[in-house]
Amino acid sequence: MDGELTARDLEDLLVESDPLVVDVRDGQSYRARHIPDSEHVPFTEIPKASDRIARADHVVTVCYEGVASAKAARLIASHKDFDGVVENLAGGMDAWEGPVDSDGGATDDTSDPPF
Repeated sequence: MDGELTARDLEDLLVESDPLVVDVRDGQSYRARHIPDSEHVPFTEIPKASDRIARADHVVTVCYEGVASAKAARLIASHKDFDGVVENLAGGMDAWEGPVDSDGGATDDTSDPPF
């Protein structure tokens, strides 16, 4: 792994270039709120997707708080065919204040009913 990016650094990077942003959270959380154009690859599926991910020149991994995505970044960096840059979003989606997309998922199952 080449290091960590702050949320602000990632916002700047997304303006300047086109890194592959890999979101390793569960599907429901990804659908509810994710970085635009990010690719959803659950953490447990990183080994299966590593050949495809290894083709990218620059990969940024994202999870909830930055822990699982740091592990995912190390897995990607260790792939035999990967020779690019892989970084982790420090603080994960908890730290992200940039634009988000939503596919209609829900993140709070404890919300009050609408009546």
